[in-house]
Amino acid sequence: MKLRFLKLLIVPFLLTFGYLMLISYPYFFSKINRYDSLGPLSLVEEKSVNLQKTLSKERRTDQFDNHLLKSEKVSAKLRARENNLGIILVKFIRFGKVSDKAVFRLKEEGKDKWYYEHIYKADQFQDNQYFTFGFPPIINSKNNNYIFEVESLSGTYKNGVGVSLDEPQVAFVYK
Repeated sequence: MKLRFLKLLIVPFLLTFGYLMLISYPYFFSKINRYDSLGPLSLVEEKSVNLQKTLSKERRTDQFDNHLLKSEKVSAKLRARENNLGIILVKFIRFGKVSDKAVFRLKEEGKDKWYYEHIYKADQFQDNQYFTFGFPPIINSKNNNYIFEVESLSGTYKNGVGVSLDEPQVAFVYK
């Protein structure tokens, strides 16, 4: 009698526990789960892109130096897979005490004018974490190419940021 009663309790408990684990899997194991607050109608696309770095003329560096020094830029081209592109996430790393400022810019490929440009305090960037660059959603963004860049305004080797070497370095959010 006790064994039968125990089975009646354990089986529903295990089924409920399994169901809860299944539906919570994306929340606990997603690399970008803290952006779930963007709402259930948001689509997040993590992607490895070819980041191009524009270095200052006097800089001598190797391929592993990812510092962004004053007036240096990192940029990439992306193809929007959906409409309503509204956020680009980029992973950074910090070097020393960060008091640098960075300019984020976004434009459609082939256009001269930037669609969005804003200055951010780089001390907000966290090591190997996505930083959110939000802008007014581009309603008809699907299948269009865009270029974004991040430029350091006063970075140094001991006081600045760089783009993380951890892949993927970039993610896009569509509302």
